[in-house]
Amino acid sequence: RQTPDIKVINSKGKFIRTISRPGEGPGELSALNYPNSILYLPQQNLLGVIEMAPGRIALISPENVPQRGARFWTIKDNGQKDIVVANNGEFGRQNLVLSTQKLLVLFKLTTFEVGRYSLNGEPLAILDSNPSDHMFFEERAQQYFFYKPFAIDQNDVIYLAKDWMNYRIEAYDTDNQLVRVITRDFVPKKRTPADKEWIQNFVIPETKSFLEDYERTVLELTVYNSQLWVRPAQEPEKGVITTFDVFGLDGRLIQQVSLHGEADLKKDRLVFLPGNPERALVIRNLLINTNMPTAAQEDQEIVCYHIVRQ
Repeated sequence: RQTPDIKVINSKGKFIRTISRPGEGPGELSALNYPNSILYLPQQNLLGVIEMAPGRIALISPENVPQRGARFWTIKDNGQKDIVVANNGEFGRQNLVLSTQKLLVLFKLTTFEVGRYSLNGEPLAILDSNPSDHMFFEERAQQYFFYKPFAIDQNDVIYLAKDWMNYRIEAYDTDNQLVRVITRDFVPKKRTPADKEWIQNFVIPETKSFLEDYERTVLELTVYNSQLWVRPAQEPEKGVITTFDVFGLDGRLIQQVSLHGEADLKKDRLVFLPGNPERALVIRNLLINTNMPTAAQEDQEIVCYHIVRQ
């Protein structure tokens, strides 16, 4: 695997420098641990890189000063700590929301969870948990590995869409109490045979799979500029990357925002950039190059879009 690093690029797309270094110490990245997400901690002005296995966060300043990171862990039935596999996450002020996997070898199960963690890796609450048999690919049970229907705001309120079919987003305060539910009438999108074939590409060969007939209604949640952006499963119009429902953090629908440009979010990644003017990055072919065999990989490129609300 290629040695991971962080490349700094200015607003005009010019490469500035590379930060971080290989290793497993503070601020270091290890290809063996599968780094898979880079996040920004606005309160601390730090970059955080989540590594999958074992679950870990490496912290580094934009000036390339290593910071003390943390390993994510969970509590076993006997009260001892155990490591977890970290899939995806998002930072709030003092907490982060994280999707993880726990391996239960004795029972041949993997549990896919979404929970609240402290910045030192301590599990504070598990908000949803789905066990899955090792021998099968169960899409709904393993949904938090492939989708990010969760987000956290700067007050550490977590937003989570647990339901596969329904447009329902639950908000949990720092005491992990349900304080708000956001709903909207929405017709689930039925999958075509081509849709199912695409998902099957990500399944280990010879593994029996259980795929859903309908797309997950809420594919992604993001808190952006103090608003909750919701990406539901719908076919975009020509020339549109995707359309978001934008809510206030009080649950009030503000507007729908369509991002015009060229991207296929089955294989491309859309990332919002903090600050003003509002901007978004499209990282083309990121998902296909991460999950597909080398022969199926394509060249990557990063395109920056300005968001103009009308």
